Amino acid sequence: VAQSNVEIFDMLFDKRFHRDFLDELRNKHKQLIIQAINPQFLLSVQHAKKILAISLHAKKTNTMLSKKIETDILLRFAATTQISQAIKVAGRKLNMDFLIIAIGKKSSLNRLHSRLKLFLSPRPLSKNNHPFLKRQFNVSKKQLSAVTSNNSLEDIIVEKAAVLL
Repeated sequence: VAQSNVEIFDMLFDKRFHRDFLDELRNKHKQLIIQAINPQFLLSVQHAKKILAISLHAKKTNTMLSKKIETDILLRFAATTQISQAIKVAGRKLNMDFLIIAIGKKSSLNRLHSRLKLFLSPRPLSKNNHPFLKRQFNVSKKQLSAVTSNNSLEDIIVEKAAVLL
């Protein structure tokens, strides 16, 4: 995505993933951009690529929604400018499966993968989140029919993420 290496890890819940797990992961892998999101907020790999491209472009052009790119990514997946709201709806939920999005050098991503591979879902990104996201973002059938693409819901959600101010 935008000349950056990206990995999405579909994580199964484990009791070792306590409240501070994400902070510890970021401290051990300082060279990576790492964010955790609720897996219900991802439609597909293409959806992730589009959202990440928006955040990476915003970083490059100094137009991020927050000071940290990790927060910008979460805000865009949640389609809100309110950090507390983004954490509440699209952030990682304790005691549940979650996604880790990591951006950085391939060697660093490989080290992170080695650390997480025991907890990866055997069927990554296999959930159908269309009904949930249609409700979450109040997308009507009429809106979907107005978009001429094979991925109309994805395009509507990505557009919402792109126009946040």
